[in-house]
Amino acid sequence: MKTNLFLVSGVIHRLRGTSQLDGLGGLYRGHPWLSVLFLIPALSLAGIPPLSGFWAKFMLMRAGLENGSGTIVAVALGVSLLTLFSMTKIWAEAFWKAPREP
Repeated sequence: MKTNLFLVSGVIHRLRGTSQLDGLGGLYRGHPWLSVLFLIPALSLAGIPPLSGFWAKFMLMRAGLENGSGTIVAVALGVSLLTLFSMTKIWAEAFWKAPREP
């Protein structure tokens, strides 16, 4: 998942000449497939079902519940929420936001 996100960021850098979020925007309109190629691994990294990242987090939480370790479950859920927040922020800034004026 992370490798795919790095590859997509490299493509974005080649297209726009920058990887700074404030210099991006409007990529969804011009490159819809690129936005999908970013969104799927980003959601998988956050652990959204039925993507692959969900199963790893699910097994971790299941093992934590079976062992009575609520700390592992709470940390896994917290990390998932923070990852989801950061990935949606990046996606909104790079793909949904109006493009910057040249």
